[in-house]
Amino acid sequence: NSPLTMTAQPAYDNLIAKGWTIDVDAPLTPGPHINLTGNGLDITNSNTAIPEDGTDYQETTVGNPIVHTFVIENTGDQDLTLTSALISTNADFVISSQPANTVIPAGGSEPFEVTFNPTTLGAKTGSVLIQSDDADTSIFVLNLKGEAVLVPSNQIMITQYYSGIQSIDKWIEVKNISGQDIPVDTYYLALFDETLARTGVIESSNPTQSTAIPALTAGQTVLFKNGSASTPSAGNIGTASQINSAVCDFNGDDVILISTNNTTSCYNSRVDIIGNVSASSGSSPDVWGANSAFIKGGCSSESAHKDFDINDWTFLILDDVDHADSGTNLALGTQVLGATEFDGTNWSNLDPDISRTVILTNSFSDASQTVEACNLIINPGVNVVFDSNGASTNSIVIYGDFINNGSLTIGDTESFVTMKDNASLGAITKIENSKPLANIHDATYWSSPVQSQQLYTVFAGVDPNRIFDYRAGDVNPLYAGTTYKYWWKADPGAMESGRGYSVEGTSTGVQIITFSGIPFNGSITKSLYYSGTPDTGTANENFNLIGNPYPTAIDIDKFLLGNGVISDIALWSHATPVDPDGNFTPADYLHYSLSGPNSPGVTNNIGSGQGFMARTIGQGGATFSNSYKMKDANDQFYKTEVSKQGYLLVNGNKDRIWLRLNDGSNIKDDILVAFDKNTSDDFDKRYDAPVGLGDKSIKLYSQIADNEFVIQSLGQFSTDKKVSLGFDTKKEGTFKLSIAGLEANLKGADVYLTDNKLGITHNLKEGPYTFEQKSAGIFKNRFTLQFAAAALGVDDFVKDNDFSIANADNGFNINASKVVNKLKVYDMLGRMVMQINPNKQSFNVSAENIKQGTVLIFEVTLEN
Repeated sequence: NSPLTMTAQPAYDNLIAKGWTIDVDAPLTPGPHINLTGNGLDITNSNTAIPEDGTDYQETTVGNPIVHTFVIENTGDQDLTLTSALISTNADFVISSQPANTVIPAGGSEPFEVTFNPTTLGAKTGSVLIQSDDADTSIFVLNLKGEAVLVPSNQIMITQYYSGIQSIDKWIEVKNISGQDIPVDTYYLALFDETLARTGVIESSNPTQSTAIPALTAGQTVLFKNGSASTPSAGNIGTASQINSAVCDFNGDDVILISTNNTTSCYNSRVDIIGNVSASSGSSPDVWGANSAFIKGGCSSESAHKDFDINDWTFLILDDVDHADSGTNLALGTQVLGATEFDGTNWSNLDPDISRTVILTNSFSDASQTVEACNLIINPGVNVVFDSNGASTNSIVIYGDFINNGSLTIGDTESFVTMKDNASLGAITKIENSKPLANIHDATYWSSPVQSQQLYTVFAGVDPNRIFDYRAGDVNPLYAGTTYKYWWKADPGAMESGRGYSVEGTSTGVQIITFSGIPFNGSITKSLYYSGTPDTGTANENFNLIGNPYPTAIDIDKFLLGNGVISDIALWSHATPVDPDGNFTPADYLHYSLSGPNSPGVTNNIGSGQGFMARTIGQGGATFSNSYKMKDANDQFYKTEVSKQGYLLVNGNKDRIWLRLNDGSNIKDDILVAFDKNTSDDFDKRYDAPVGLGDKSIKLYSQIADNEFVIQSLGQFSTDKKVSLGFDTKKEGTFKLSIAGLEANLKGADVYLTDNKLGITHNLKEGPYTFEQKSAGIFKNRFTLQFAAAALGVDDFVKDNDFSIANADNGFNINASKVVNKLKVYDMLGRMVMQINPNKQSFNVSAENIKQGTVLIFEVTLEN
């Protein structure tokens, strides 16, 4: 407890040698020692004035003094005596309160006050001299500074900038952020066009345009607009008064500022600014604000700035402003400062938005609205359950940090979206539900959306031998020679970010999994296997099982565009239960390329916690990014089955048709044929997807030469396009080939299917084409999809919806939608030349006894 002196150095060295830590801040000599603090911070002798400790008073107006308090502390072991009164070296800094006691005991302290009260405008500096019997410093120098201004720079600011797609849609929002009224003509809103926005030019130029800012009451907001500007999303705008101004004729490369005058000293008298002043005269215009919007708020700044820094602003998407709730800062004409708190029922300071901090102050269980915030804070003891039990897809979207002093649970269809790569994040609990499991062996592909999840703990109750991962290129001897050859029992331990796992259930019904931890966030890369040879035909060697690592859906299209080594993905749709032998239906893979999904009604989102297959076309890895995240879209875990009579009319702008082959039970196979001017009729990587995973019992595919595709994109659509189709089956039976969905120009086009074996052409828009296949096999080029009917010839067909007939060798080939019970054939004289009872749907009729060229009439009775 005694300070060390130099004579105690041997003892000091001995303590260090024994591993002791010595407080180097302790005085090395006995006696009184002075220490000075401001705002609780230590101030050094002859300091540089800074705002944090109060030595920099910053701005005030003449006649409005600012008082700061400082404290003298005695950190020595003897009394400290102030040998004279404190002295100020500048009359602008007045010692308004001297220390009450001149003797300060060891460990004691004495406060004093210094008032900054300037009488003239300009920057001011000064010092306070403190004389004492300090053992080391007899005179302590406290340096101070401040500035006297005509008006405080942080009294008014530009709060929002909007430059719409239309050249006339320009708005500037201004707010009085002081606590007092601002008289009329105190400030001007000024525009310097890009020609004047040059160093050395702007400083001595009159503004291009200027407008006097009207009188503003404390906290009032006003809108300036181009005289011809239209209101974004009429009705979704705040209540601020609107003023037409030529200032709002900017082009995204200009400078807009608030100044105390509109003369040649306008720029030098600025109090706030938005827009870049170019580095040198004559430099190219810096287009910083075209077709965009910016706002000030808690994620950026709530202060005026004399110099433009883009980090002081939050970037907005124009559409977000156009459709903003008028009760949020995003709406033009609405602007409040500070955070907004939610007590479980009401918001304290208007509704939240991406520019503001949100504080949750009470526990609640509700997900009735999407909450967007720059920062989210949950107070201690507050437990939030953001869960609607599947009734909503609402999101919590955070553009900054997440501080969790309580707890947060996110429901199955809800999302937790973080947009800042290096955000500081607290823990969450994310609920994930599988599709209903019909069998305990039904598998689900999972991926963890949070960190440090132990695989066997998360899936407690599942047989560990039935938890798998997929190791492309690494054959498991247990499954060699089967379609399961790359599946391995997953190792215990933490679930890897971006990795997929196949997990069976513990019972039938929905499997509910709970993930708890810090959410995965930012850029995540997963290494991928590539065999060196692209997949074609039935080869599927380049699939990798990966997974969405975020607690929100990701956009498949953006994922594919951002990962050039991935051609397409396959989602395990789990549409068909396992068969009695425990085998899965390989047709339950849904494929998706840049052309879209192979089944209609499937949107471009991969749900949170979902594993999926990614097919590679080159060496590299899969990178996940915050830019792929989607809000309010976490409702497609696996695939959404379309339940609609007939085919689905997809509301999109791509020319696409989906075809479906069905065996009459629940086994089906879908393909997509798309038309895109950016693709060709030949193979296009990442647009065309070869046939899918597994050994299907029935398989429909389009063809390029002899290669088979589940997704094929051709060039621009025209009615003379023809697409070759094939199908494979492992069983005989009756099959139906139908339209599953249509989009864009295909909605109005004719769609014909030609059966090249039977010589039948059928209009698929009139109904499915039904045919009987008497044997298993591979039937390449069996069908042709076309969009114009061929002209009838002597070898062509006669058809209607239920019955078709075509010439064949020595007779006719008959196909019907139902079993044909009776068939009678007449010549043109009405004589019956044939009568049979075939009791079949598809059969041949001999015409050996009928003269070639005879015109015949067929009378058919079907089973119905």
